[in-house]
Amino acid sequence: MTNVLTLTPGTFLQSSFDKVGDGRKYEEIELKTTGTKTTFTAKTPIQLHPGTTITGDEKAIIQLIPYASTCLWKPQVPVFSFSGENYLFEGFTFDGLADKQNVLHGKGYHNLFGGNRASNIKIRNVKIQNSKGDGARILDSKDVTFSGNKIYGVGHDGFYCERCVGVEASGNEIYTRINSGLRSKGSRNVIFQDNIIKSTKKYKPRTGPSIQVENSRANETTSNVRILNNIIDGCQGPGIWAAGHTAPALDAAIGLTIKGNTITNCGQMPVFENKETADRL
Repeated sequence: MTNVLTLTPGTFLQSSFDKVGDGRKYEEIELKTTGTKTTFTAKTPIQLHPGTTITGDEKAIIQLIPYASTCLWKPQVPVFSFSGENYLFEGFTFDGLADKQNVLHGKGYHNLFGGNRASNIKIRNVKIQNSKGDGARILDSKDVTFSGNKIYGVGHDGFYCERCVGVEASGNEIYTRINSGLRSKGSRNVIFQDNIIKSTKKYKPRTGPSIQVENSRANETTSNVRILNNIIDGCQGPGIWAAGHTAPALDAAIGLTIKGNTITNCGQMPVFENKETADRL
């Protein structure tokens, strides 16, 4: 039987999350809304233990503290950081309060999920909105599932995996802002399938591709990447971009399959903010 720690709206405390994980008092945190009270405030970054599950419903809103201190919330310091095995995140909403922060979009601030050397990670049916950073940034990990999520105008990539093995991102609805909806770098056995990725004038400056596959190190190999049956619309950059960086002979990927995707109204870089539509070069 799973032991569940129920949290009601208020401020997150690291001491609560220290009780959760394999071999600890609880295995799961449930975010439970009560009446009109729906907001959970993240004042400090939270470190999770292996075996942690966090669940809620869309009414349960994790909100970053306004004007988050750059001394505490440095670049690449996520709301939830984790390593080790067995994580499940499901059902809640994150609001980064982008209009009440003093940092720029796309500079690595305020990512929601940050995994490093982790495995068996599932992020499902989470809504991520109004943030300066990535939805999820996963490094040096394996067996990662990112499915059924709604991502509206985050500050950088919706989902980013680097040097990962065994990744699936499927059934997500993503509206991009600064960079990609889905991005794979130096990773193997990756599938991006059945996603809807769009860009609209609501989320500016609308730069970058919809899906990005890349390699930037000679000692890494991006391989067996499948991009299938995605709907892509309105991205100012390429609909799908495969790039090898830093060296002329560096391959973007080996074994790249792109099939069945619908791409419309893309590739209109550069972006001019004071014009309705960018001029084509």
